[in-house]
Order: sequence, then C-alpha cells, then structure tokens
Amino acid sequence: METQVEKIDSVRRNLQALITRLNDTEGNARSRNWPHNALSGVVRAYVIQQAAVARGLISTIASQLGFRGPSMIEQPLEGSTVTCFIGTTMMLSQTGGVTQEEAEQATFVAADQLKKQVAEIVRHLEAVVDGEETIEGRQLNHGPLHYK
Repeated sequence: METQVEKIDSVRRNLQALITRLNDTEGNARSRNWPHNALSGVVRAYVIQQAAVARGLISTIASQLGFRGPSMIEQPLEGSTVTCFIGTTMMLSQTGGVTQEEAEQATFVAADQLKKQVAEIVRHLEAVVDGEETIEGRQLNHGPLHYK
C-alpha cells in the first residue's frame, strides 16, 4: 500500500512540474512583450493548441491514478485518491483476468508512457517559443550575432 502512495505521489509531483512549465510556456506564447513579441501568429496558435493536447494527456493520467480531476494534481495526495486508484485497478484486474498487482503495474507503466509524451510536448513547445525549433521540430541554426 505504501509503495502505491509513493508512486502516485511521485507521478503527481512530476505532473505538477510539467503543468507549471506548460503554463509558463503558454503564457510566453501569449505575451506581446520582449523577447516573445516577435512570435508569429502561427507559432502562438500552435503552442496553445498543443498545450491543450498536453493537458488532455495529463487529465488522462490523473484519472488513471485515481485523481478526480487534473486540478487535484496540484494538491497534496489524499486517501480518496489511493482508494479510487485501487478500485480502478481492481476493475481492470477483473475485466482483464489479471492479478491486482499486474493491473497496478500496467497502470503505472501506462501513466509513465503518457508522462513521457507530455514531457516531450512541453520540451518542444519551450524550444519553439524560445526560437530553438520550428513547429515542425527542426532545429534552428542561429548565427553568432543572435547570441550577442
């Protein structure tokens, strides 16, 4: 039981950090102040759209781990979250014909894979807003004057 709590709380903290980075990046994309005032409308729209995709994945992870909503990720872990997680994995074990432990492990692996996708989206959006990548993912090469 304690291992579940620690794992859920670890994922919660990672998601919380990703949400913070996502909010900062989206705020920068919306900003009309330097150094983001030169962002094109395409870049701004792309960042907002992909941020919504990342938030959807975060919401999926949250529900898999027993959170009643993505906003609960930003709060300390509650016992009801763990209870909901156990109930969800119990249903998965019954419908899948697997043990409770296997269902829990599968849930954590699935959450980890989705978390990696979110982290990559956030990294890409940060690079786009910072002018290091195009929205297609190509690296931008800057001349020496760019860094002065």
